[in-house]
Parts: sequence; C-alpha cells; structure tokens
Amino acid sequence: MAQVRNAFITTVRITGMNGEVFTGHTEDFFDSPLLPDKILSILYDTSFGPTAILKYTPSDRANLLLDFSQPRPVDMGAQPSAPTPNNSNFLVAAETESWSTSLTTRIRDFFADKATHVDWLHASATYDALLMFLGLPLALWGGYHIAEVFTAGKNWPSPIVFAIYIYAFLFCLNLFRSVFMYARWIYPKIELVALDPSRPNRHKALLTIILLGVLASGIWDGVRTLSFL
Repeated sequence: MAQVRNAFITTVRITGMNGEVFTGHTEDFFDSPLLPDKILSILYDTSFGPTAILKYTPSDRANLLLDFSQPRPVDMGAQPSAPTPNNSNFLVAAETESWSTSLTTRIRDFFADKATHVDWLHASATYDALLMFLGLPLALWGGYHIAEVFTAGKNWPSPIVFAIYIYAFLFCLNLFRSVFMYARWIYPKIELVALDPSRPNRHKALLTIILLGVLASGIWDGVRTLSFL
C-alpha cells in the first residue's frame, strides 16, 4: 500500500537553460540549492510516478508545462510580426468528467490569474500595428535628423543626399524593429519571478528612458514646427 500511495504523486521536472534536468515530488524540492538559477521550463506530471513505479498509466491524468524561454534581445532573423514562440500548455485526460472539468477550469483560472499585462506585445500583428502608427513616423522623423547631421552645409550632388536620407530612414526602421524585439525580451510572455529582480528592472528602466526620450523629442519637434506655421 505504501508503494501505491507513494506512486500517485505529482512529479515536477525542472529543466535549466544549460539542459540540466532536476526531478522532485514535494514542495521542498523548489527550495533545493541545487536548482539552476536560470530555468527553461517546469513540467508537472501526475502519471509519471504510477508509470515508473507500478508500470500503470492511470486513466485520469494531467500534465502542465510552463515554458520560460525567451527570444534573444536582438534577433534580426526573427519575424517580429509573428507571435512569440512559447510551448506552455496543459493536457487533461480523464474518464471521470467531473474531475476533468474541475481540473481544466482550475488550470485555466491559474493561467488567467498569472497572465502578464504585456501579453499583447507577443501577439501576432502587434509589430505591424506599432510600425504603422508609431514606427514609420518615428523613422521619418529620426531619419531626417540623422541625415541632416551628414548633409548640413555640404554641397553634395542630389543623388548622394537622397541616398543618405533613404539610408537614414531604413536605419531607423531597423532600430525600431530592434527595440521592439528588445521589449519582448525584457517583458517575456511567461515570466518566472526572479529572486534578484535588479537585473530585469535595470533593462526595463533603460527601455523606459529610451522611449520617453525619443517620444519627448518627437513631440517637442512637432510642437515647435506647428508654432512656426
């Protein structure tokens, strides 16, 4: 009986960023000093114990995968229009309808309760909307000022000046794309609460300063331009 009782427990498997895997069964497992500092995923499985110990797969079983992987801070090969890839999911297989319905509801409530406020940032087409209403105006404004630095007071042929303006505009578009990907890295789709939040907070503060500085400069230029009309 003790073997059966010990078999029907939830198994937790933690995978670190370097590929190391740690397995445990109790809440004290999360306090182990052996756990990796950077966690890639956490898997909860109710069928692992019975399958491994009793060679029996229960008809009522569930597993829950939490994927904490993050995109690279700046990845020019990624498609910003696509949603951020994330493998978090859950599976409930049961012959007992009430057990399945109750557990599924509790898991969905868990995801809803723990959802971050920046889930929209990782949705599809978010980049396209931001590019249309924010990125293009900022790229035109920034490209103009950058090109002015190189062309002011220069008596260069028109094709060269035109090429500098086009290059400056494209540079600002790519800079906007990089900042967007950086924001996705700072604000992950699923975030594990860090023991030392100082590092992510520094990045969030840096991004906030950059965005506020750019927006303030753009608004000031717009107000100044309108005042001369």
